[in-house]
Amino acid sequence: MLGKFLLSLTFLLLSSSLFAATHTGTISKMRGSVEVLSGGTKSVTGQGPHVKYNGLYYTLSKPGVGDKVNQGQIVRTGKASLARIIFDNGDQFMIGPGSEYSLNIPSKKSDDSSLINLTRGKLRAIISKEGPRNKMKVETRNVSMGVRGTDFYVDAKGYNRSEVSVIRGEVKLKEKPVEKIVKKAAEDIKVVRKSTEPKKEVTLKTGYSAQFTVERKIDQIVKDEKKNMKAEAKEVIETDLKVKKTTKEKLVVIQKNSVVQETPEERKVAKVNEEVKKKIETLEKKAVKVTLDDIKTHTPELYKKIKEEEKTVKNADQLSTKVVAEAYKEAPKEEKISADDLEDLGGDDAYDRYFKF
Repeated sequence: MLGKFLLSLTFLLLSSSLFAATHTGTISKMRGSVEVLSGGTKSVTGQGPHVKYNGLYYTLSKPGVGDKVNQGQIVRTGKASLARIIFDNGDQFMIGPGSEYSLNIPSKKSDDSSLINLTRGKLRAIISKEGPRNKMKVETRNVSMGVRGTDFYVDAKGYNRSEVSVIRGEVKLKEKPVEKIVKKAAEDIKVVRKSTEPKKEVTLKTGYSAQFTVERKIDQIVKDEKKNMKAEAKEVIETDLKVKKTTKEKLVVIQKNSVVQETPEERKVAKVNEEVKKKIETLEKKAVKVTLDDIKTHTPELYKKIKEEEKTVKNADQLSTKVVAEAYKEAPKEEKISADDLEDLGGDDAYDRYFKF
């Protein structure tokens, strides 16, 4: 009886370990400042340094190329910093500047999806339909997304705005109830203004982008609530969800924030030992395969063209660049560029700088 129990326990632990391992990624490239927060306890435990985040204490580390990123950890990038993470099956996350995200696995056996919480910043993901993240969900502060094997980009701008672009595949986008957004912004607010409108939901397909905005700044709402402490909230918060074709300008912004182009000096600094180098080379091959398989499924004509030019595509970064460059040819020009995107573009030569190696 004891033997059966120990065998079952061993199997359970092994299964849990293997399941968690599928959600462990490896940093294949990075530029600038990248931090990883681990743990999350009510009091300081273990060796430091420690940082307090959302009321909990985390251990802070600064990873390098070849280091692992595990489920439950929080990854942060600094200004003008980027990181590329490849999972063992070839799925890829490209983390843009000023970003903060965590990947969590389900606690219930019946829920086999993984959940990305993008608190702020930019994330591009290429996900295999056959892999462990084929039912992945992504949440920002104000929208949630269901992903079914695709190449997509999310830009989370705090409580007031989120933008999603589908480069290939399909994403189901749904806004969160406004009252929850406001409550999350300030937990001490007792009265929450509610929207009478139904929550908006759209399905984004290849070549389309959506922008969700809260018409009045959440921080101003919080400020007013704290100042007035009204017994009853009378104002209804208006939200807006716009869908349109992804523009040339947006594609340049996506490219800039999702491909790590190291300088020769940075490549020298980022030298790793032979074991790590071989591991990254293996992951790169898997990343290329996942990307090519997805392209073949969704855009067979582009797949044929890429296969004909296979010698010019040396890694997954260059393959992703090729995909966005092809989309750029057919995309419309932006009629009115937002201030954020204008700053992100960084000049008239942006296309040449971010689409040519």
